[in-house]
Amino acid sequence: MSDKPEPSPSWPSDWTGGRGVGLGAETLLQVHLALAVPIWIRHYADFAISDSQRRSRAAELAIFIAEHGDNVLYQGAKPGETADAFNRLAEAIAIAAYQPGGVTIFGQHWNANR
Repeated sequence: MSDKPEPSPSWPSDWTGGRGVGLGAETLLQVHLALAVPIWIRHYADFAISDSQRRSRAAELAIFIAEHGDNVLYQGAKPGETADAFNRLAEAIAIAAYQPGGVTIFGQHWNANR
């Protein structure tokens, strides 16, 4: 018996609900990031977080994303792992949006300095 959990029927591995057509994982990720990244940009603007604090947080997020980035595209083994990984990715993109010229990733561009 394997320790790895069985895939959840409510979370299809092909993101199509088993129909074989529909949103691809990249498109679904883009839709969610389009909603989440501006919220994180606003968070950093509202709390006037310094460049130094953003750089420090970005370093923490980079380590987490390098270790757990697969949970953004595939359901994590434990409840909440996928949401946590996605949220940290959105936060990291928001921090990158504060760099001169902003950031383009997954076919989308964010610039917090406009």
